[in-house]
This record gives sequence, structure tokens and C-alpha cells, in this order.
Amino acid sequence: FTLTGFDDEEMVFYSLLRRMYPSDDLSIHAAEIAQTVWDSYLRKTREMIDGSDYVGAKMLLENAAKFRERVPGQLYPDCDLLKAEAIKGVYASYLGIAETCIDLGKFQKAEDYIHQAGDYLAEFREVIPVDTLFRRVFRKLFDQRLKGCDFLLGEKQYLEAIDCYQLFSQSFSAEMIDFVEEHLALRQQQAIRGLFFQEQNRVLTLMHNRERDSALVHFDHACHYQELLQEDPETHAAMDELNHQMLPVRYQQLAEKGTYLYITYNHEEAFRTFNQMKEVGEKIGIPADTALNRMYLESYKYHMLNEISMATGMIWKDEFDRAEEYAREVESVMDLYNLEADPDLQSALTSYRRKIDLKVCLGVKEEADHLAIRAWKNIELKQYDIAVRQLGDARKKSLQHPECTMDLQAFEDTIKKYLSAAFYLEKQQQALNLDAIGDFRNALQIVNENERFYLNTKLDQFGIPLITTLDFVSLSSKVPMYMAAISFFLDGKEVTSAWVCLNRLKQEGLDQRSTREFQDQVGNALAVYDANLFPGTDPELRIRSYTGGNRWFTKFAQAYTTRWQQLQTENTSKTP
Repeated sequence: FTLTGFDDEEMVFYSLLRRMYPSDDLSIHAAEIAQTVWDSYLRKTREMIDGSDYVGAKMLLENAAKFRERVPGQLYPDCDLLKAEAIKGVYASYLGIAETCIDLGKFQKAEDYIHQAGDYLAEFREVIPVDTLFRRVFRKLFDQRLKGCDFLLGEKQYLEAIDCYQLFSQSFSAEMIDFVEEHLALRQQQAIRGLFFQEQNRVLTLMHNRERDSALVHFDHACHYQELLQEDPETHAAMDELNHQMLPVRYQQLAEKGTYLYITYNHEEAFRTFNQMKEVGEKIGIPADTALNRMYLESYKYHMLNEISMATGMIWKDEFDRAEEYAREVESVMDLYNLEADPDLQSALTSYRRKIDLKVCLGVKEEADHLAIRAWKNIELKQYDIAVRQLGDARKKSLQHPECTMDLQAFEDTIKKYLSAAFYLEKQQQALNLDAIGDFRNALQIVNENERFYLNTKLDQFGIPLITTLDFVSLSSKVPMYMAAISFFLDGKEVTSAWVCLNRLKQEGLDQRSTREFQDQVGNALAVYDANLFPGTDPELRIRSYTGGNRWFTKFAQAYTTRWQQLQTENTSKTP
């Protein structure tokens, strides 16, 4: 499978078959030979497994798999059981060699083979069960390799023993260490327990020799080791005795250190020291005397002043809610420690709140100024509706923060100046929105009112172009809008505008039959309009002036003529 013997090896194979069986179906003989080769693989594998050559058997099965890929289409018997047997054999061989190495004292080599067994186990976990063989061999290595650690433990070299156990734990995977985790934990607990009692003896010896400071150092070590120990009545009892003897000493040491720090103006460290002293005093039932309590409160005051100074970071980050909450917490603490009347703290807290107000105002002013700048740019672009909204937002921010001195009147004056122009543009936008959703009647109503508003308020002075109702209909350029506009203009007696919209329907290519109702309405209205404006005129001439004789307007012409004649008859009957 790795070396090339011929240029086309498969063709050589079939060429030989053709010489051997010139008149037969070659596929039959090829299948027979493939089956014979496969059976030979399995038979040879069985022999190698029986001879304990598990590695060779596994490699042979891998070659068999390649053969099956190169010569597909045959019904090959399954070899999974043989493969599993070979894999288990390789695994057992690794562990067997590891155990032999342990017996010969070659522990490093044993570790190498155990690691290989572990890797093999991880690769073929579905084939190899976690059995007692691995546990037995690993435990055997564990017992041998840990003899040195156990020796250190027996010699009371506890720190060295702990390092030895931890180094062993780091040398193997967590899965392997799980086999002996309980044993390792027990040995390490024994070492920590030994360290605790060593420190206890040192404390007692140093106290006997009146070496108080050194005794406190080792007392701290003993406390640390006792915290690492699990439930142990003996060490708990010993710790209680140490606390009874050493906590008063620790209290006195902290009192002396705190006093020194206080008189040397190191108030922050003094506060932390007095705080520790207070905690120790509460444990042993010793209340601080008046002098110590006064120094503690004074140091606490400076600690709070420092904290207030540090807390200004929240203000500069615009975390105003957190800053306000912090100020309230400071007030509560001042009440708790009877410092509410302290002038230094009061001044610091007042200054802190003033900084909050100042930063808030700076932010509000910046936002308002930004809105005002944007508003002036929109005024230059004649986008008065947007500008007035922006100025309104700026005014609102000013009203929300009356403590921030801002020129509110300037905002109000500018809004007042451009309010009518903004109203016109806002209404125009509303009409466009209604047109977009198909609410044509209401859109026309708004535009018509807006048109009168424009003329009454003389908005041309702001450079805004007038959009008449008919202009709006033309801009919309929708058939349903033209139809709605005809009815709207007729209701408003704007007959000529209605005629323009009817003409637009023709231009849009609508069938005249679908517009008969509108032609009839416009023809009637326009006849009345013309009869009053052009009495005595030939109606046919007027109709031709509108339609140019186009047959699309037949219904319009009929309605116009009929209505004109009715009006003539009415006028004749009124003449004496």
C-alpha cells in the first residue's frame, strides 16, 4: 500500500486474471481472490493475537482495512472483535511492561509506559474498559514513587512532603490521580496537621521567652494551617487555646501600632489597624478605651475623607446615580459613628455634591448647546420644523435643571420666531404621511388648511415655497388621490381644480367607463361655474375648449350640455 510496483497495478492484476481465466467472467474470480486475501488477513491476525503479538495484529488489521477500501464491493466478514482484542492486548502490554519496570525499580520508565497506556485508553475508550489492571499497576507505582514523600512526612519535614505530593499530582492526568486522590489528600492533611502543631509549639516557646512579635508571626501561620485542615477536634481545641493566649497579645500589638500610626499622621493605615484591633477586641470581649476610640474615630474620619476624594471618579464618569447613592451611604455612616456634625466631613460631602451638580450642569449645557447648534444649521437649511423640535428639547433640558443657569429666554424667543414656519412644515409632513398610507381625504384637508395658513401668516418671508392643494395632488401622482381630490375640490367649490384632476385621470390612461361618475359631477359643476362667468356663450365652444373634442370626455360633455340647458330654461322662465 506504500510502494508502487507497476504504473497501473489494478490493471496488471486483471491482466493476470485474464491470462488465467481467458473465457470466464473476471469479476467472479476477482471476488474469490479478494475474499481469499481477506480471510488470510483475519487468519494471520488470529495467529498473531494467539502468539501475543498484539501490535503486529493491530497493524495487520489496519492493512486489511486499506485492502477493503481499495477492493470494495465484497461482503467481507466483520473484524471488530479481532480489532478490540488486539487493542486490549496492546493496552495490557503497556501496563505489563510498566509493572515489570516497577518491580525492577525503573520508575521513570514505568511512568512512560503508564502514560502510553493512559493515552491508549483515551483513544480507545469505547473498546477498553477502566479495569482493575490499570488501578493495580498505577497504585503499585504510586506506592513506590511516594516512598520518598512518605519518608519526608515521617521525618517531620512537612513543607517538603507537601511539595513532593503536589509534584506527583502534577505529573499525571487528573483521571489517573483520581485513582489515588483520597490517599493523597489524607497524606497532605497529615503534613498540614504536622505544620500546625509545629507552629503551635513555636508560639508557646517564643511566648515563654517573651519574644512576643515573633510569636505573633508564627501564630498567624498556625491560623492559616488550621483553616486548611478539615474537621479535626484536636487542632480545633489547640487553636482555641492559642486564641485565648495570643488574641490579647495581638490586640495590644494592634493598639500600639495604631497609636504610632495615628501620632505620625498615617491616618489611612491607622484606621485599618484600629479596625483590625476592633475585630479582635470583639472576639475576646475587650471594648476599646476612650483614647483608642477617639483615635480610631479620628482615623476613620480621614479614611472617609480619602474615600470621598477617591469617589469623585464616579462623577467624572457621569455615574451620577451611583455618586448620589454613595453620598447617602456616607451620611448614614457619619450618623452611625456620631460624625454627622464633623465640619471636615460635612465640607467634603457638600463639595462632593456640588461636584455632582456641576458635572450634571456641564453635561446638560453641552447637550443643550449641541442641540442649539444643530437647530441653527437646520434654520439655515429652512428645516424649521426640525429646528424648533431641537430647540424645544434644549428648552426642556433647561427646565428640568433649573439649578443650571442657562439662557432659557433665547431658546423661547427663537422658538416663537420660527414656530409658524415649523407648524406649516410639520403639517405638510403629516399630509405626506397620510398620503403614503392612502388616507387621501384627510391629507387633502390638512394641505388645504395649510395653504390658507401659509397665506394668512405670510410664510413666504421665511423662504418656504407654497405648496397648494392642487400642487400636492400633482406631487402625489396617484390615481386614487386624483379621484379623492375631485370630490374634495367639488365640495369646496374649487371647480377648475376638480377639472384638472379629471384631466389627470385621462392622462393616467383610465378607461372612460370607470370615470363616468366623476365626469358627470365635474360636467355639472363646471356648467354652473361657466354659466355664471360666461353667460350667453355657446356651451359647445366651452366644451371644446376643455376637451378638444376628445371622445374620452363624452360623459363630461353630456353632463355639461344638459346642465347648461337646464340653467338656460330656468333663466328664461324667470324673465317677465
